[in-house]
Amino acid sequence: MLSTRGKKLTGMLDEPWRFPLSRVAMFNATSNPSGLISFGTAENSLVYDELTAYVNRNVQFDKSVWSYGYSSVGGKEFPAAMAGHINKYFDPIVPVKGSDILATNSVPTLSELLAFTLADAGDAILLSRPVYGRFEIDWGNRPGLKTIYADTEAVESFTPAVARKYEEALVAAEARGVKIRVLIIVNPHNPLGRCYPRETLIEIFKFCQKHQIHLVSDEIYALSVFNSGESGTVPFTSTLSIDPTGLIDEKLLHVIYGMSKDFSAPGLRIGCLISKNPQVQKAVRSTSALESDWQPATASQRGSFARTTFPICQERE
Repeated sequence: MLSTRGKKLTGMLDEPWRFPLSRVAMFNATSNPSGLISFGTAENSLVYDELTAYVNRNVQFDKSVWSYGYSSVGGKEFPAAMAGHINKYFDPIVPVKGSDILATNSVPTLSELLAFTLADAGDAILLSRPVYGRFEIDWGNRPGLKTIYADTEAVESFTPAVARKYEEALVAAEARGVKIRVLIIVNPHNPLGRCYPRETLIEIFKFCQKHQIHLVSDEIYALSVFNSGESGTVPFTSTLSIDPTGLIDEKLLHVIYGMSKDFSAPGLRIGCLISKNPQVQKAVRSTSALESDWQPATASQRGSFARTTFPICQERE
């Protein structure tokens, strides 16, 4: 009854290592005290009451929110507010503007849009190991990208020498006829929880520039860090905080962020793309469900509709 691609998509749910929790009885203090407790889902239910109270006290809606254009790729207000957040906590080398940010309905959706934008079916993304396993789905399930893993030991990914492992993986992939288009890092890392040192990020910049590969830095855990007091720990360094001059073309650098980790709001499905590449932004907008704002025509346009471009947002404190 399904198409070939439909069968392929549904088959992904049958791989037990990806979706085991849907098939087991989870812990419940009353009904199932012997059930499993998941450490694989980044949810913090301890703050839900506080979040709910805060939102109910502070959020009010204007009637404009019910229009099509209000939330298109983030609308007029959200990108500017997010830019203020990024500028305050990510220490960007150049302040981020609202016009540098697009919003989508979740980070997985954004990843899929980037896959369609940055590569063709049969091309590949490059990752070190271990890493968040869903990248294979988000970038490969519908977009059709392959996943190539560099031959890295766990902590080796955080050393400047990882660039050599990426190089070896790229050369081997191209020898098999597979073109790598995107390198993805998660910083702070999932699942290891470590932050990338600045010197390692610089080497990754150089590698991507050398091979003209897009670097996608998933920084969704940016503020989910703390000072352990241990010697030798590495603080979070955003890729946005490193001057790209002489290291990487800024049009090759894209940062992903969302609300689910630092804001403890995984049900608030918002993914943010921070990119200074206008072509990438345009392509992502064009493949979004609500790609641009629409507004009723003026009387002089006699019933036609005027299409407006994505607004350039005024920054806020």
